[in-house]
Amino acid sequence: NNNEEKEMCYDEVLLSRRSKYRTGTRFTKRGCDDYGHVANYAETEQICFITKEQKDSTTTAKERAIVEVYSHVQTRGSIPIRWSSPADVKTYRPLVRIGVDPIAHARGLRNHLLEQLALYTTTTNMDEEEEENGDKEEKKKKKGTTTKLVFCNLVDKHGDQGRLGRAFDAVLDAVLDVYTTKRKKNHGSAKESLVEENDAIDNSATNSNNDDDDPSSSSSSSSSSLPLFHLFKKMTKEEIQHIWFDFHAECSGGKWDRLSILLKSVSSALDSQGYFSAVPRYNNHDDDEKQDWNILSLQNGVIRTNCMDCLDRTNVVQSVFGRYVLYRQLHERIGKRQRDLQHQQKSSREKRTLPLEHVIAYRQNPLVLPWIQGEVSHRLLWADNADIISRLYAGTNALKGDFTRTGKRTKRGALDDGMNSLQRYYLNNFIDAERQEGMDLLVGYSDFTTTAATSIFNDDDDDDDDD
Repeated sequence: NNNEEKEMCYDEVLLSRRSKYRTGTRFTKRGCDDYGHVANYAETEQICFITKEQKDSTTTAKERAIVEVYSHVQTRGSIPIRWSSPADVKTYRPLVRIGVDPIAHARGLRNHLLEQLALYTTTTNMDEEEEENGDKEEKKKKKGTTTKLVFCNLVDKHGDQGRLGRAFDAVLDAVLDVYTTKRKKNHGSAKESLVEENDAIDNSATNSNNDDDDPSSSSSSSSSSLPLFHLFKKMTKEEIQHIWFDFHAECSGGKWDRLSILLKSVSSALDSQGYFSAVPRYNNHDDDEKQDWNILSLQNGVIRTNCMDCLDRTNVVQSVFGRYVLYRQLHERIGKRQRDLQHQQKSSREKRTLPLEHVIAYRQNPLVLPWIQGEVSHRLLWADNADIISRLYAGTNALKGDFTRTGKRTKRGALDDGMNSLQRYYLNNFIDAERQEGMDLLVGYSDFTTTAATSIFNDDDDDDDDD
């Protein structure tokens, strides 16, 4: 058994799911709408299948079967306040326009927070019991607070990007202060006060329909369906964190090793949020009689990464987070220990699941997996994922793709980035408007009408009358 465990085989899979709400192209869709939907929103699930060679009962052949499954989800999306940057043929980087209505900012961000908490956090029976008891604060101090939602902001801290980042930070603080203050002030009737505050924000907002609000989202994800009390309880500065990492300033001049600073600041949240894990449930300890899957753990929280476009810088950083989680999953191997218990096997007293040299190497450099084939596959997966998302939003492959693929910047990569930038400039100014119309029709934002055909027939009739 010990010899079998020395060599571990696994498959790594990436699944990216894009939201149908507020879909569009790079400069035509930015920020969020009233319902909290943001532009270029996508969740990326990194799945690790650990396989083991097993004999087929019907033949003498051997095949690899999945014995452990691990999964972790990250999200990306435009900065969730009301802002835009319409394409301008005179400049490569159009000016950022930030909305002036604070209520619109607060409403959109609040709905986005509630949506993220509803999708990526779990609620236990203990949480529901604490809702009725008055000793919640003491219990939370004893068991510690898990950061459920981390905004990893990669925009610059100067210029238009800095102005946008400061605006988001101010709105986030204001929204969290509102719910934290209300809960502390009216502890006995916290539920009623939070619901009243939520309704106040909704009622004070204007009801006018803006051009960039998606009416199709009102039926399925309106704010009235989201504000559950257990979600309001999580809207605190302890459970929602904003980390602002100026990517360009920190990593300028090829200082890519400084990404380890960002990883260190986020690692505690990644550890506390955990990940999904499951193993097959066997009957009579026979591998051929697989019945069901036994879920061992769930992910409780999410890391949400953004830059201006949520493409190039976001891709690099998410691959770093994904590598950290993958190493942790293979290092802990909670599924293996559960399988040993199911089969009533005495595990080797050595609790180590990875070779000691791999553990030491990763601690010295957490930006590279110690095993070469796994590192190469991880980089290629995230680079291909980045290119696909970038083509859908910006029309070209992602920038900085050479670093994602090889771990370093190259002259060929810099040349490719220049070509992609020129292509983006052309597409954004001359092509994206038509692409946006097609996307609006595809997702149901605009209705299929016969206006164009009717106008053509009317023109023909007018010409006939003139003749």
